[in-house]
Amino acid sequence: MGIKIGWSEISITPEEKVALAGQFYERISEYVETEITATAMAIEADGEQLVICSCDLEGIGDNLLDEIRRRLLDFDGLDAGNVIIHATHTHTSISYGKKRRTDLSLSLDTLARLLKNKSEGNQKSKNPDRGIMEGDKALRWLADKISLAVKQAWNNRKPAYYQNAFGRAAVGMNRRVCYSDG
Repeated sequence: MGIKIGWSEISITPEEKVALAGQFYERISEYVETEITATAMAIEADGEQLVICSCDLEGIGDNLLDEIRRRLLDFDGLDAGNVIIHATHTHTSISYGKKRRTDLSLSLDTLARLLKNKSEGNQKSKNPDRGIMEGDKALRWLADKISLAVKQAWNNRKPAYYQNAFGRAAVGMNRRVCYSDG
């Protein structure tokens, strides 16, 4: 049978304001300097399958992974359990109410609550409709986009090959890094 590989990249840049992830205080997006993306690679070989999807997010919570896998159930022979989603860990992407099943998240939640109580000026507004995509709405939106990237990569599979070689290997550079010399 050989090997089949497919690729997909889509924008996961929201068109509306969002809370930005990765801090202990609230930051709201004001403009887009660089789009954030989800990039997926699907591999099928000898009846085995794997999809790896990299997302420009601060982290991947169990709630997001569960939502994505729910959208992939019964999709074109792809086993949703063979889909790996990971984050580039950027602190300038959408916050979606991430939940993890790790002790670390409990510690961070406790620290965040303590810091929130100390900084009254940085607390979220009590107005439920602030014109900002957040919480469950952001979670569902991201799950739709990321599952679309996975589906496109799976549908784009074509016969491929790989080859071992010695010599120089070109590797990617983190495009989110900005150096002082531009």
